[in-house]
Amino acid sequence: RGAILLGEYKQSDNQGVLFISGAIEAQNIEFDPEETEFTNEVWSHIYEDVKRYFPDLEVVGWFLSRMGFSAQVNDKITRMHLENFPGRDKTLYMIDSLEEEDAWYLYDNNTLRKQNGYYIYYTRNDEMQNYMMTQRAHMVESETDIAERDQNLLEAYRKRLEQRQNVSKEKEQKSVGFFYVASSLLTIA
Repeated sequence: RGAILLGEYKQSDNQGVLFISGAIEAQNIEFDPEETEFTNEVWSHIYEDVKRYFPDLEVVGWFLSRMGFSAQVNDKITRMHLENFPGRDKTLYMIDSLEEEDAWYLYDNNTLRKQNGYYIYYTRNDEMQNYMMTQRAHMVESETDIAERDQNLLEAYRKRLEQRQNVSKEKEQKSVGFFYVASSLLTIA
């Protein structure tokens, strides 16, 4: 799942501070780095929503949740960030809810650098509340469809984990066999 992060970037004591106070759903885009593309049509729709719900905010980055894929960036995610969210004041927030891992990244020295910390504060946010209520009223997907898709993702992750475990068991069995033959030869010798 993905979202566009909205807020403002400010300078304070020679240090940049990014305030994020809104997010817009990424308009039914599945954030598969292999297939996702931010077309002009997608950006037009995003900016319409920004103007409608968050007129005082600007796009400051994006959010990506990849269940079972860790919160580490790869080349495809970096490329997607550079193509669609250029500039050093743009961020990426990644979550792997299966592993309960999250990370914030900022673009610095030609790479996305993981940030050491962040602070979450809660304040009444009428704009975000209005946006969420409108989205809930216009939900296209049922909760069953979402649960089914999440279950499929979880099953795929478990299969991948099982394959890794099978490979490591095979390696372990081969090494046990080798040690058995070696110890037999050593005993005979």
